Amino acid sequence: MKYGIVPVAAALLFQTVSGPSLFGQSKDPGLRGPVKPVFMVTPIGGMSASESALFQLGAAEFRIFNSVMGGPNGPLNKQTSAGLGPRFNSVSCGECHVQPTHGGSSAPVTNQAQLVSGVNTDYGILAPGQTNPSFLQRNGPSFAVRFKYNPDHTRDGGVHQLFTISGRADAPGCNIPQPDFATQFQTGNVSIRITTPTFGAGLIEAIPDSTILSNKNSSLQAKMALGISGHENRDPHNALITKFGWKAQIRVLRDFTAEAYRNEMGVTNDTDTTKNDLTPACQFTSGLDDKPFQTPQGIQTRVDIVNTFMRFLAPPARGAATASVSNGQSVFQTTGCVMCHTPVMNTGSSTSPALANKPVNLYSDLLVHHMGQGLMDDIIQGSAGVDEFRTAPLWGLGQRTFFLHDGRTSDLKAAIAAHAGTGSEANHVVANWSALTETMKQDLLNFLRSL
Repeated sequence: MKYGIVPVAAALLFQTVSGPSLFGQSKDPGLRGPVKPVFMVTPIGGMSASESALFQLGAAEFRIFNSVMGGPNGPLNKQTSAGLGPRFNSVSCGECHVQPTHGGSSAPVTNQAQLVSGVNTDYGILAPGQTNPSFLQRNGPSFAVRFKYNPDHTRDGGVHQLFTISGRADAPGCNIPQPDFATQFQTGNVSIRITTPTFGAGLIEAIPDSTILSNKNSSLQAKMALGISGHENRDPHNALITKFGWKAQIRVLRDFTAEAYRNEMGVTNDTDTTKNDLTPACQFTSGLDDKPFQTPQGIQTRVDIVNTFMRFLAPPARGAATASVSNGQSVFQTTGCVMCHTPVMNTGSSTSPALANKPVNLYSDLLVHHMGQGLMDDIIQGSAGVDEFRTAPLWGLGQRTFFLHDGRTSDLKAAIAAHAGTGSEANHVVANWSALTETMKQDLLNFLRSL
């Protein structure tokens, strides 16, 4: 059954396009800082003692592996949390949000692709008897997969997990297959998204809707001259502005956390209460998997404390401000990149003084924009259409390995070029980039890698 044309994204996936024949002499300076993740997280300043304590609890939970029933599990008899499956993409938050440290994005070598082999998991084989889809590669990014359409041609758009708990010692009698990713990918029915960093997420959440709208309505003539429009995404149930996710489809950080627990690991919670597969033989827990427990700060759930951890993760630190970086910052403005990648917005009031009335140097307008046919994923979420994506925050870009929603490249120049295409709001800006001297291009690349 043919679902549609195989997208350009599928053809380009994992390719790193570079070289003088396409891009001249300027060069992406590459990953800034350690290539391998360093497991040291930095909290935002000004937190209360209670917030700091919950942050540390959340950091520990962010790293812990999940098994079906919880308790000691695996060859090394390590402690695990309960609720994995029946379908899952990984077994802990920290397996995918790991570069350059926990809370970040995909590492240069993804742990997700090693669950079927047991390499580097410390827990043995976590997806026994299963295979990695062709698009999941050891040296590629971590993924969540959505199908565009159901077999009856109605829209799907939901997450389809890579692995199941079938064959695991802690899931006796469960026997559900992996999705047929090969067929779905071949027919162009697969939309792939890589892990988004969560640094500074609490600051983003604290940016008022009025600030987003005011920024949207600023510099309108300059934006129109460049073909840039963009609009806010909104929750279809209450019309409130949403901010998180590749299409800015989620408003509240806790909902983002809860959805990740259920979609990525199969852990049910007070927001997402239903298992991601209802096959009777694969149900091993009763009630919600994320059960409340007592902490010194009161009754909390795992979603609560991980949400606190992400809420108070500090924004990424900048690199050195060299002369080239300073020149590149000016080029970033004159080419028009700044029209979507807003350098700074400010938070408003907050229940936490650590987040209140602070500058947020995120380099995003938090709006969704048409990115054209080359980046189209044919998924609709809220008021974000088939080729619309949230302006990706650029802070921390210098320490990211993979770019664009599908991780198709690790080369900044290829990522910039991919912004151009039929129907893209970025066409004029990419043309401005192409017209730069090689020195100016290098300055801009150096600036981006300094973020």
